[in-house]
Amino acid sequence: MGCEAGGRFSEMACETLKEISHVKSKLGSMNFALRKMQKHMEGQSVEFDLQMKCLRAEMETIRGEVGKVSAGGTKVSVPDLQKTWRRWSLKFKSYAEATKAAQTSLLDQEGEAKDRFARAKNLRISGLEEKGEEDVKAEVMRILQEDLKIAATGVEQAFRVGKPGGTTRAVLVKFATVEGKENAVGNRAMLRGKRIWLDPDLTPMQVEAKKREIEKVKKANSEGWVAFMREGQAVVTNKRREDR
Repeated sequence: MGCEAGGRFSEMACETLKEISHVKSKLGSMNFALRKMQKHMEGQSVEFDLQMKCLRAEMETIRGEVGKVSAGGTKVSVPDLQKTWRRWSLKFKSYAEATKAAQTSLLDQEGEAKDRFARAKNLRISGLEEKGEEDVKAEVMRILQEDLKIAATGVEQAFRVGKPGGTTRAVLVKFATVEGKENAVGNRAMLRGKRIWLDPDLTPMQVEAKKREIEKVKKANSEGWVAFMREGQAVVTNKRREDR
């Protein structure tokens, strides 16, 4: 590079060129990380794919501009080098932050997927009266057999969750198979009027998403539209409530 040109470049110019070379090196390592993330998440999220495409385009722009400056050697003035460095160091910082955010998003999604898999065989029962001395598993099996009319042989565990005292605690039921859990949830309409509710064991992220959907239903109902929840999603019709 120009730093070896027999003193034709000042010390400041040499340092700037070194910084630019450092940027090129960092871009290479981030490009590798980005390709790895993109391969892992490709097609799983439209938003993620779009973000990756924008980041890759920005990275190629930076690489091209930095390459031009580096190739210019002694033909590039010190002020031009400094100006280029300031401009692209800011973009580099923005790109690095965006890459870190994408990595965090990937880790969050991987953790969410694992959490959902761990809960796939579980359900929660709300409203089941809590007694001082109780056999929770036996009561759950009774509900499955007598109220839901299904076999209760697949229940592995059933216990209260949360701290005792105050409101009635929910019951977490762990089945041996996903099919056993789905059979119970599929027949939950048979509990109508008993003030006992069966729901899938949702992750915190799913709980928040469900709350947002419920708010959509409440808002639509308050505005006079027919709206309801179906499989965890808000359904807002084009019918007015008075038209029903």
